[in-house]
Amino acid sequence: MSKRDAAVKLAQKGLKVFLLGLDSKIPAIPVVTDRAINDPLKVAEMWTSSFGESRDENIGVNTDDLFVMDFDGKDNPGLMEREFTAYKEVFKFHHVVRTPSGGYHAYMNSRKVFGLKAA
Repeated sequence: MSKRDAAVKLAQKGLKVFLLGLDSKIPAIPVVTDRAINDPLKVAEMWTSSFGESRDENIGVNTDDLFVMDFDGKDNPGLMEREFTAYKEVFKFHHVVRTPSGGYHAYMNSRKVFGLKAA
């Protein structure tokens, strides 16, 4: 799956995304909070090069209303898988992605996790 397709898929789930640098976790655009969007058409345009090809920049996700759990299995993959499975049964993850190291990032609505009411 291309980075463009992955970014569009996240936007379709309602997540606000923005461009990161190539192979980086640093935003490509200095003021990212104003540039994070979840409109699939605009996201597709953002990840399309001037030649019409998918850009390779990483995908950032605005986490203002999200609680993200990071399951890292570098040192003990078996334990990480057991922990992920146990938490998956307790929490309703909004979205889950595999990380390059083989772990998971699990996204949840922070208002639901912490029982907060909308302002």
